[in-house]
Amino acid sequence: MTCIRLVASIATLLAATPFALYAQDAVASADVAVTVTGIDPQEGDVMVALYADEESYSRFQRFVGDIASADAAEVSFEFTGVPPGRYVVGAVHDVDENGRLNYGEMGPTEDYCFTNDALGEGGPPDFADASIEIEAGAQEITLNC
Repeated sequence: MTCIRLVASIATLLAATPFALYAQDAVASADVAVTVTGIDPQEGDVMVALYADEESYSRFQRFVGDIASADAAEVSFEFTGVPPGRYVVGAVHDVDENGRLNYGEMGPTEDYCFTNDALGEGGPPDFADASIEIEAGAQEITLNC
């Protein structure tokens, strides 16, 4: 009888564990609203990406991203279930809708921006300069392109 109770207790614990882990993750996540301002001209697309750590940022491997039509001076994005941590948030105004930032002889020919209004020298800003802390709960971020 004791063995049966032990097996039942373990089965109950194992059955409850996935829900408990999911509930903990749901409570510990962030809902991030990103607004990109300064969209001019109001054509093409705006691409936004969140980079979760310095290594993925250096390789432009986004944690999550989205694309929206650049049909207004401000474009908003919503990302749910983002784990708390340090992130860089970046945006590109892809006027010609080719899915990338265009370059000319003097550098980028399309607008781009990062959190903290960080700027790089000859490339994207350093992770340390552009990263922000995203905490659990609702968070609003504005990028000024």
